[in-house]
Amino acid sequence: MTLRVTDELTVGASYAYTQVKIPPTPNPFLGNVLFPVVVVFTPPNAAAAFADYELPLGSGGMSARFHLDAAYSDAAYSFQSEPTVKTGSSFIVNGRIGLSDIPVGTTGQTFTLSLWGRNLFDETHIYRRSAANAGVLGDYANFNPPRTFGIEGTVRF
Repeated sequence: MTLRVTDELTVGASYAYTQVKIPPTPNPFLGNVLFPVVVVFTPPNAAAAFADYELPLGSGGMSARFHLDAAYSDAAYSFQSEPTVKTGSSFIVNGRIGLSDIPVGTTGQTFTLSLWGRNLFDETHIYRRSAANAGVLGDYANFNPPRTFGIEGTVRF
């Protein structure tokens, strides 16, 4: 759902619920033994929300823009062959602040300068996990990227 609350403010949210029930299926690589079937990288619950605010500056079309978004995901399976191993749940918040449509030159060119941040709360979670070598080396996992910041400039001509 997306709502344009005012001319300056837009907000939105989404939610997904996924329930999958697949009966155990013969695995030809294991002598047709019945094997549980799971759907990978599909959490039972996932939600996201965002807010965009645009503040006009002067009469030349320039504006200040603010964006904030957040996403939540339940734990999920990351490998079909490991139906008891799940990733971690996650909650990530991102943001962006920018000056947009700054006039440059006399031919209608504009410049936009933005500061952005991903994973603003520096949340850590496992997005891929395997227990394939648990008996010898233990589980292994991949973690999400840490908090990152950046500057972006765009010229339109």
